[in-house]
Amino acid sequence: AEPVSGPSDGLEQLRPHDVERRIEFDLVGGETVHTSRSGGDLGDSALARVAAIDLDLGSSFLKRYRIRADDPLSARTELVQRVTMRRNDWRVRVDVRTQLSTTRDAFLFKGDIEAFEDDVEVAHKTWDLRIPRDLA
Repeated sequence: AEPVSGPSDGLEQLRPHDVERRIEFDLVGGETVHTSRSGGDLGDSALARVAAIDLDLGSSFLKRYRIRADDPLSARTELVQRVTMRRNDWRVRVDVRTQLSTTRDAFLFKGDIEAFEDDVEVAHKTWDLRIPRDLA
């Protein structure tokens, strides 16, 4: 028989969630970079409306992974993401930036998160962590 599902969430796409993926190979330097991006410059996010509660949701991201073929310790990741919500005159936004890399002895994590209401910053936190690698 046909599958049975619950009622639709009533999500209406206002702006599509286009994703661009690119893999670049530097044949001289030996580096490979994989990039995924949605939302252009992170200001033009995908946007959807939850009609039942009159809420608009937006998101955009940039994810980048890089590594050199001859050096596993060159691995790096970067994530930049923006999430927005709005209803009538109420608007909030959260911006996140993270980086992860490694040395022989530790993982290196840097992160930054900012929360805004109506473009006024209401919270901000930053991390700069060195996490020992347990290679036992």
